[in-house]
Amino acid sequence: MVAGESGTGERNDAVASAGSSRPAPTSPPAFQEFFTQNHVPMVRSLSLALHDDQLGRDAAAEGFARALARWSNVSSMANPAGWVYRVGLNWARNR
Repeated sequence: MVAGESGTGERNDAVASAGSSRPAPTSPPAFQEFFTQNHVPMVRSLSLALHDDQLGRDAAAEGFARALARWSNVSSMANPAGWVYRVGLNWARNR
């Protein structure tokens, strides 16, 4: 089971919002700011790297969802956006 999913395979509201253009209102304020600043460039970068706009959006959503699930660890990294990018890229390549 992927972090943020219930046993039924459905994502909770906070994680599901990572695929939208704004974070869920229940997300920590620091994550909301991080998401707002990085979502559009992340989608663009992943879409370019993957040569597919939809896959880039999906990869960014997955990366942000996993970052939210581990925000206490990810937020203390030197480059949280780099972590989201790498996670999204790995997810897309391994599907």
